[in-house]
Amino acid sequence: MIYLCSVYDTHQHKGTCYCTAVKPMSKLATIECLVPRKDMVWGYRYHGLSEQDYTTQYFKLLSDRWNDVRTWLKSLSNDEDITLLCYCREGQFCHRTLIKRVINRYRPDITAILH
Repeated sequence: MIYLCSVYDTHQHKGTCYCTAVKPMSKLATIECLVPRKDMVWGYRYHGLSEQDYTTQYFKLLSDRWNDVRTWLKSLSNDEDITLLCYCREGQFCHRTLIKRVINRYRPDITAILH
């Protein structure tokens, strides 16, 4: 199972935790192919980039990184719990929602839970 949650919601972390944030998290491996660009994050947070424009840019980014994204998707297993983390708080628009959509589309055999 894959859990997608905020680094701050430690009670939701299951299995091995991975960073998907622009800013690295100490002692956690980062899944680089899922990390948004800094200009996207800052554009959304501070400069009025809409959720729709962020979503379009993020999916374009994943398309550009598709070889790595596909390899990561193929590596997922139902036998292992992992948690994908970023700094956005639960309930906020976040790329974790978009990652979950990708997992649901390309790996429907894997359960992804968004917190």
